Amino acid sequence: MYPDYHIHTRFSDDSSESVEAAIESAVSKGMHAVCITDHYDMDCPTGDFYLDTPAYFARLNVLKEKYDGRIDILIGVEIGAEPHLCGSGTVERYLQEYPFEYVILSDHFVDRIDPYYRDRLPISEEEMYGRYFAQLREVICGIDGYHTAAHLDYVARYGYDGGKACTYENYREPIDAILEHLIDKGLILEVNTAGYRKGLSYPNPQQAILRRYRELGGDRIILGSDAHAAADVGADFERAAELLRSLGFRYLTVPVRNTERQIPL
Repeated sequence: MYPDYHIHTRFSDDSSESVEAAIESAVSKGMHAVCITDHYDMDCPTGDFYLDTPAYFARLNVLKEKYDGRIDILIGVEIGAEPHLCGSGTVERYLQEYPFEYVILSDHFVDRIDPYYRDRLPISEEEMYGRYFAQLREVICGIDGYHTAAHLDYVARYGYDGGKACTYENYREPIDAILEHLIDKGLILEVNTAGYRKGLSYPNPQQAILRRYRELGGDRIILGSDAHAAADVGADFERAAELLRSLGFRYLTVPVRNTERQIPL
């Protein structure tokens, strides 16, 4: 199976899964590599999603040694950021302090409010999606030091309309700016299969965004399950791979320490 480069464990505030259980799940599914990417949402308005980074590295380094020869374990992180952090150097200094092998950048808030609590955002669906893409553009283009942009249309999971208005066509300008930045900087676009598990009929980002990325010349793709439980490691990877093949993508780009591998789809 394709390697999973987006997995959360008990080091994330929204998971109770042990790191070892997640790794065992990957081994049982035939993965040759896995990357643990627990949350660190910096200056999080709810106070959650702080990562105990020293303890995180200590535990993962023990497991790297334990599973040596069975599966390659990478130490990653999912940095959640918001526009006010752009230009502050906060994210970049943190990433320079620790030897992460893989860094995901994402934004989980709209106007400093978690869209998971949709009732706390008393605005229309169209306005919520528009504000999200505008601030995501600022984050993606204003922060350095990461490998991959995660779940670009993440906010579609939380609309009252089931994400129906959260389309490429409705938000073409900020989405194009994000995709063009990723391509220009040689960064990777994540295909996050949690969308399927969150009630959507597509991964994040959706087919139209992936098609546009391809049209613009983008070909650097990686799969992430966004698993918060061991059972979801690698979930729906073949379904997503089939979609990618239909759009003309031929391989995944997988960072491995200071180099990369291309894995045929």
